Amino acid sequence: MERVADLLSKKTGIHLAERKLALVENRLTSLSGKIGYKGGFEELVSLIESGHHEEEFINAFTTNLTSFFRESAQFDDFLGRFLKEYGHQKPSLSILCAGCSSGEEPYSAGICYLHAKNEGIYNGVAKITAVDIDSEKLTAAKTGVYQMPHKNPFPLWVKEGGFFEIKDDNGHKKIFIKENLKKIISFEKHNLASHSEQFKNSFYDAVFCRNTLIYFNKEKQLMILNKLLSALKIGGTLYLGHSENPLELTAKLQKKGHNIYVKKGTEGEA
Repeated sequence: MERVADLLSKKTGIHLAERKLALVENRLTSLSGKIGYKGGFEELVSLIESGHHEEEFINAFTTNLTSFFRESAQFDDFLGRFLKEYGHQKPSLSILCAGCSSGEEPYSAGICYLHAKNEGIYNGVAKITAVDIDSEKLTAAKTGVYQMPHKNPFPLWVKEGGFFEIKDDNGHKKIFIKENLKKIISFEKHNLASHSEQFKNSFYDAVFCRNTLIYFNKEKQLMILNKLLSALKIGGTLYLGHSENPLELTAKLQKKGHNIYVKKGTEGEA
């Protein structure tokens, strides 16, 4: 357990609580099956420590719970305040989704942007960069095919056909993201907890980092928040998950709603 926790911390920054023994065993069992390993856990961990199957190990231990328009009030703010008011005099917007998992969040943001453009709410150009450390989830996100939930996850104003199609696939209804939505989103591998990995774009107008910080200890949370705020423009918006907060950086932010913050400062600041 301690060796796995140490590996996970070194490679991803994720903090694994001591009570997670059952989770560790389940993930190692799944990893063994995926790579065809027949030996015991101790030997498997030794293999990973020596540099083998690192990517598969990271993918096995990253948690990827997400959905379309999760915490919908934040997307209401993104559409009604950010795109309409903040974006009013800006010809282009750059948006970051950090910890994007399988892509539902950036696609939700993209739907908001395309809807705003169609309705004349925002007439500029937006580009969304979505990053995650899990290569398998990034591949799924780029593919843009999702199982249709029992309950429609989309707001009433989202109509099928404009942004996605729902098709039958071997008896299962699936959501197929359309190319007009795919082309505004770039999916990239990135370790948020790494000091050496920097964002390709220097500054973003909005940053989504929701239900990601909770997997790190406070020290790493603060490091990631500093990294995100350094990449957020003055006046830009930070969206955090429902149980997360900006810690000691609160003074740098103005609260606009539940875990919705605008970066304070004056023009010309870094």
